[in-house]
Amino acid sequence: MKSAVLASLTISTAALAGPTNPFTETFDNGANNWLGGDFLPPAEFATGGVDDSGYIASQTGFEFNESGDFNTLFRGNKGLFPGTDASGGAFIGDWIAAGVTNLTFSIKHDIPEPITVFVRFAADTGGAAFPGAVAINFIPVFAGEWTEVSIDISPNNPSFVTFEDSSFENVFSNIGFIQIGVAVPDALIGDPRLFNVGLDNVSIVPAPAGLAALAPAGLIGWRRRR
Repeated sequence: MKSAVLASLTISTAALAGPTNPFTETFDNGANNWLGGDFLPPAEFATGGVDDSGYIASQTGFEFNESGDFNTLFRGNKGLFPGTDASGGAFIGDWIAAGVTNLTFSIKHDIPEPITVFVRFAADTGGAAFPGAVAINFIPVFAGEWTEVSIDISPNNPSFVTFEDSSFENVFSNIGFIQIGVAVPDALIGDPRLFNVGLDNVSIVPAPAGLAALAPAGLIGWRRRR
């Protein structure tokens, strides 16, 4: 009976779990269940990231693309089985209730053209990544250096070019998938080469007022532990 009660509590807790806000995935301990665009594990590097930290990397090519295509390179997905969520589930759940106001991450690439980065945030609909909200970072990202990309999580952010016939509320109240990639450069369509793209420091944060509210609670906990 006791074990049954504990199992019930565990399931209930899992069902209520939401995003860890604030949270930063540094990849210092590997990919942490993030995937490449092909759904396979990305390459892992212990050094070379932002401030010489760990990072992950994926490859992309444009030989068979058409103008206007987008190539997904990284996937922070809800897993099919327990324990397989990207970043331990830190990005999964109701971003609106959790007060998530911004997503940032750093990108480095060797593509011989400035690239346009996109993020698709998708709801979890019975395991399917739909509907989604697509945000485009219109600031070009140049090769050879780590560049931070920032997406404000707001229905008024003009970076969101589609909510796929849904709404900001429907998507961000049930985030199950984060997909990061690049718009295909027209100048490289048909090029047979493969290019490398690195990802580091994927981070969500609350509004500044939310951060301030967290500080006293953290201080009280610290004092109690002492």
